Order: sequence, then C-alpha cells, then structure tokens
Amino acid sequence: MEDFLDIRSSPKLSSALLLTAAFVHVIGYSSTHWSDGGVFYTGLWKTCILTPTFHCLEDAYTAAVLFHLIGFSTAYWTNRSSYVYSNHWGLWKSCRIYCSSMGTKSGWFGATQAFETIGLIAGFVGLILTILYIFVTQTAGNRVLFIIDLLAVGIAAGSTLLGVIIYGANASALSWSFALAVIAGLVYGVAGALMVIHLLKPNLVQG
Repeated sequence: MEDFLDIRSSPKLSSALLLTAAFVHVIGYSSTHWSDGGVFYTGLWKTCILTPTFHCLEDAYTAAVLFHLIGFSTAYWTNRSSYVYSNHWGLWKSCRIYCSSMGTKSGWFGATQAFETIGLIAGFVGLILTILYIFVTQTAGNRVLFIIDLLAVGIAAGSTLLGVIIYGANASALSWSFALAVIAGLVYGVAGALMVIHLLKPNLVQG
C-alpha cells in the first residue's frame, strides 16, 4: 500500500489512467454501437445496416491504428522486470532505473524499427483515405481513391506483420507493446481483405 501511495508512482499511474481513458473515449466516440436495433445499429455520426459492406470498416481500422500507435511508442516490447528491478524496452527506449533513448539500430532490430515505422505511416495514410472515401462528399465512392487506400492498408499490414515477425524471431520475454503491434497488423490484414472483397463487388465502387 505504501508503494502504491508513493509520490513517485503517482505520475506513472495518472499517465496510464489518462492514456486508457483517452483510448477508450476515442473508440467509443467514433464507433457505431451506441445503440443496437437488431437490423441496424447507430453511433454519434452514422447508422450502419447489418450487411457486409465497407462502410463500417473504419471502426476496426481506427482501433488498429490506435493499437499500433500505442505499441509503437511504448517501451514494453520486451519485459524482464522483477520485484527487485525494472528492465523493459521497446523500439525507441530502454528502461531500467530510468528510461533512455535507444536511437536507430542496425541489423534485425533496425529492420523492425524500419518496418514498424513504415507500417504506422501507411496505417495513418490509410485511415485518412478511408475517411475521405466514406465521409467527404467530393471523394466519396471514388474508385481511384479506394484503390490507393487499399494499397496503403496493404503496406501497413505487410510492414507491421513483417516487423513483429522479425522481432519475435530474435527477442524473448515479449510483452504487451509487442502484442498490440501484432493485433494491429492482423486487423490491417483483415481490413485489406474486406476492402478487396468490396472492390470486386459490382456497383459498389464508383469511377
């Protein structure tokens, strides 16, 4: 109890709670499941019919980008901490008694950094293009925009998954930051597959 109330732990606890609250709020704010009517379900900004269309895909994709961003920026890809000492690190910093920057590395670790960076950038690009395709009247339903979006999502999926495969094959004591990156990569892949299905359906993507 004394450790929990230690003033040194308060900023860490507050930061963790704030990050969790912001993450949950963003998902709730943007999702379409504020009410469920059986045949259709609605959120604050749109209504979705329960048919296999692309128009509600951005919920899962937004969550994937957020998962990836958190995993990318946190220092828990590997965790070898114990009750005696703290020893964990991520792609960009290593934490023992205190955290320090790891910088850009070479070899398999540098490859992981590069692929995860490319994946995150492509993920954000895909999210922006998805918003343009669905919500902006001037670009809604545009086939060329959709294909570019599909390419961005494909790059995000491939780069992210390749990065976690490289890291997982060379590191041990994998932790929750790594898990979030894995989940993001898988959701990117599912989103890309659904987009391909949507693209192949007639009359769904306009020229």
